[in-house]
Amino acid sequence: MSKDSGLAPTEPSELSQVPPVYHDLQQVFSRDRAATLPPHRPFDCGIDLLPGAPLSSSRLYSLSKPERDLMQTYITEALANWTIRPSTSPLGAGFFFVAKKDGSFRPCIDYRGLNQITVEDKYPLPLLSSTFEPVQDTTIFTRLDLRNAYHLVRIRQGG
Repeated sequence: MSKDSGLAPTEPSELSQVPPVYHDLQQVFSRDRAATLPPHRPFDCGIDLLPGAPLSSSRLYSLSKPERDLMQTYITEALANWTIRPSTSPLGAGFFFVAKKDGSFRPCIDYRGLNQITVEDKYPLPLLSSTFEPVQDTTIFTRLDLRNAYHLVRIRQGG
């Protein structure tokens, strides 16, 4: 498969970690595909602001030289993958890193200022009892860990 299709096969060294029975699904495990945004769809997430709310930006966070270098790498890769794009928005959000258990760093963006002026979606969450009832007698479970899962939620153009 071509890299341009977004379905580039997984690196052979990574494919060795995948059980052979799943090798025909190798595009699912592709780092290139995981870094690609899904297409726009009718149910893209909209961010609607409260009418007349004052626009604010969050504070800047102090980053060490290695963190600034890591941030620049993150921004360069995210721009290349179109998970972010240049913006002229009057809103800004602080950027920092959180250390992960494996010693690597996870980028975090402080959207609390934006969250305060965003119209909340009003819908009830399901009851925990009704969520767990169908699986109460189950003995085998699967844990799903999606690579770059946050970027699977497309934001509607214009908010």
